[in-house]
Amino acid sequence: MASEPPFSFKKIPLFIASVSLIVMMLVTVIHVIGRLFFASPLYGGIEIISLAGVFLISFALGYTQAEHSHIIIEILTHRLPKPFQSSLKIFSLLISSCAVILLGWGALLYTYDAIIKRGSKTPILHLPAAPFRVILVLGCLLLLGYFLYHILEAVKQMKRKEI
Repeated sequence: MASEPPFSFKKIPLFIASVSLIVMMLVTVIHVIGRLFFASPLYGGIEIISLAGVFLISFALGYTQAEHSHIIIEILTHRLPKPFQSSLKIFSLLISSCAVILLGWGALLYTYDAIIKRGSKTPILHLPAAPFRVILVLGCLLLLGYFLYHILEAVKQMKRKEI
């Protein structure tokens, strides 16, 4: 039995999401300790946490879809005939793809707006907003890519069962 290689490109989103989660935890700890013991919370701590959340959510969703690690409730679907299960899986992936396309389109317009308005900055730390919006668009593209891959995979599997 072949073992999985120690590194694969699927693990890059996991690494980025993990680092952003660690940053969020460290900033939270520093913020709370500063507030409790020094009466001075970390300046911009909440903004740093929310910006790190963009990285976390964008890349964790893609990795979760790539690994099929999401929660699936099969109370009804596992009792259906196999061909209908496959069709339902493809349909749900198409609906999810449409939702991600709409989210990505909105994020792209939001990013374009930030690039055109050069003064678009975060409220507290005055960081440029455009890079964080680009990360959201990249996360949507990553998730959409995995949805499309899984749709093609399901269609191939459905055709194999028909033959």
